[in-house]
Amino acid sequence: MVNQAFASRTFPGESAIGKRIASDLSSDESGKADFREIVGVVANVTRSSLAETPMPEIFLPFGQVAAAPPWFALRVTEDPAAYVETIRGVVAQQDATLPVYAVRTNVLTRSTAQQKFQTMLIAAFAAIALVLAAIGLYAVLSYMVAQRTLELGLRMALGAQRADVLTLILRRGLLLSAAGVVVGLAASAALTRYLATLLFHTPGLDALTFAATTSLLILISAASCFWPAWRASRLDPNLTLREH
Repeated sequence: MVNQAFASRTFPGESAIGKRIASDLSSDESGKADFREIVGVVANVTRSSLAETPMPEIFLPFGQVAAAPPWFALRVTEDPAAYVETIRGVVAQQDATLPVYAVRTNVLTRSTAQQKFQTMLIAAFAAIALVLAAIGLYAVLSYMVAQRTLELGLRMALGAQRADVLTLILRRGLLLSAAGVVVGLAASAALTRYLATLLFHTPGLDALTFAATTSLLILISAASCFWPAWRASRLDPNLTLREH
């Protein structure tokens, strides 16, 4: 049997089943390579990291070519260590002389440890950047309200309602946020090919992730804009005009 990587590389565009190949692991009594027929194609297997490129592999019957000790991989739903004695018992039922050794648990967790750490690191920096952006937006709008206090007082003295002032300031802040989101989305789309190495079976341009991130940014921006806008809408036009 061969894996999909072997079939795609050796027999591109055609079925590998029925083809005959020779392996260095199998030979006849004279030492000449023995040709074997491919009877099946199996899925690719990653051995050290989920991000590694699958290598071409062939699989020979262990009863005919015992080139290395056999390995068994199990996917379980509970504590892996609880299954060790059960596995030993099943093997002993088949052949009591066969040893079960080099048992390793949580192989998948260990193989993704580096990617998880990198993801957590990027997420931490992203959270810090988001907080700084929210503080910056709040500071800009607060400064704008302070600079335009007289204008806002005049608007309200001439008939503008508090809701009108609130909408005016919110609109200005959300326009700034929307411009930042557009630039950020364009930059993210351009940089996803560099971040794709940290992802596993996840497309770089994931629509759900982009939509969720955009919604979160707009929500936080609106929260940052609300307090300066609400404070502007609470201005007393008489007091404001008297002070200026």
